[in-house]
Amino acid sequence: MTTPVLAIDLETINLVENTDFYEPAHWTPVAIALAYRNRKGDVEAEVLIANPGESTPVLIQRIVEWLEGPRRIPKEILTYNGSNYDIPALLKSFSGDIGKSNSSHWVSRF
Repeated sequence: MTTPVLAIDLETINLVENTDFYEPAHWTPVAIALAYRNRKGDVEAEVLIANPGESTPVLIQRIVEWLEGPRRIPKEILTYNGSNYDIPALLKSFSGDIGKSNSSHWVSRF
């Protein structure tokens, strides 16, 4: 048996001309790559691409729906620079709607 893991990678575009990589408010998510390895070692992957005009909370809700579909429950979350960029960028974009969303229990795990 292996540890269930969610790998996540956030792709963004800049919102301002003079961007600061470490300032999440300067970027907006356009795609999120997800991969999940279950206890048996089976891997599933998906790339969620933001629809035109789709807000980040809606994109995060799509992540939650992907995870909850067949009950993918990770024990670990794997990212590259996620604690400095991916997760803060998602949380910054999502913060205004966290209390109103069904996604809040997942977002709080980050």
